[in-house]
Amino acid sequence: MQYLFFDIECASCDDGGKLCEFGYVLTDEDFEPIARENFVINPRCKFDYYVIKKILNRPKEAYFSAPDFKFFYPRIYALLTRPGVIVVGHTTQGDAEHIGDDCLRYGLPSPDFDYIDIVDIYKGVRKENNAAGLTKMAQAYEIDIGEKAHSADADALYTMEVTKKLCEQTALSLPALIAEYPESEGRIENYADLIKSKLALKALTERAIADGTYAGGEEKRVYSEFLRAVKVNEAGAFYGVKVSVSENFVNFACRKAISLAARLAEKGVKVVPSSAACDIFIRYDLFYNGEKVFCRKLPIAEKAARRGKTEILTLDEACGRFGIAQVDGSATEFKAAKRVVRAYKKEKEAAQKNPEKFQKPIDTAKPL
Repeated sequence: MQYLFFDIECASCDDGGKLCEFGYVLTDEDFEPIARENFVINPRCKFDYYVIKKILNRPKEAYFSAPDFKFFYPRIYALLTRPGVIVVGHTTQGDAEHIGDDCLRYGLPSPDFDYIDIVDIYKGVRKENNAAGLTKMAQAYEIDIGEKAHSADADALYTMEVTKKLCEQTALSLPALIAEYPESEGRIENYADLIKSKLALKALTERAIADGTYAGGEEKRVYSEFLRAVKVNEAGAFYGVKVSVSENFVNFACRKAISLAARLAEKGVKVVPSSAACDIFIRYDLFYNGEKVFCRKLPIAEKAARRGKTEILTLDEACGRFGIAQVDGSATEFKAAKRVVRAYKKEKEAAQKNPEKFQKPIDTAKPL
């Protein structure tokens, strides 16, 4: 098995990414480099001012005198789809999509490939909630390769060194580390269809915001806080089952999502954010002008399903599975959820102010 660490730089991201660099480091399982290259690419577009002045390490002339994306495409495609290789990057989905953007721009098939994003592994290993930039990660591990960041091959090398440190810290091989943090796994596939799906999501979101049906800040806050506050029934028939739901359900039917979480808690089911670390993922298919609306969590759940780790159900199927008769999302239930959240916060604050009085973990508020 080999590992391919890659990174890209874009001249501009207006109307899709336009690559000006593709860099990679190919290693064996011991992180010993086999090959390293940086393809300097003519983006055939105007450079974003900030990118050329503040980010990239080469002058515009170096890019405009280079071959364009079509010249490097066969090698990039072969690298990303090479059998027996684990592809690793930093915020990899975005880089993969920008490669897809250029493929569409030049009328070329976009590569379909699985990838690993070290951001998710880094956050899990170091117990950090916020995403971290590659430079910050390298600094945290005191990594200095003696090269400036934002040359694509240098960033690929930094990604490799951070990954190596993560393996050393956990005493795990990269495949074992991936198994420990499955949320790091992703896949880019059928990018042309993905673009249509994302455009459908954008259009539907804009329409929902305009007509007031998109979840507002208060609703989303109540939803996320309610998941922490609601007490899962330990005597429930499905106690121990973890469920994750589509973000489209939360965004376009937030009060119903709160109601569903309450009903599931009564059955002993906990709603969790990760679609890679759940037993059941509830999909919520939406369409706009005949195009299926994009769901960020669904591809992750589908990959987990292929590994036999997750089952994917529709909302109706999930309600049938757990014996839930109704998910109405009424104003009454929304007010009840806010009371649950307030009670939980009040008890938590009391525990923090008087820890001696609360020797055992605080109880959470009751379900609706």
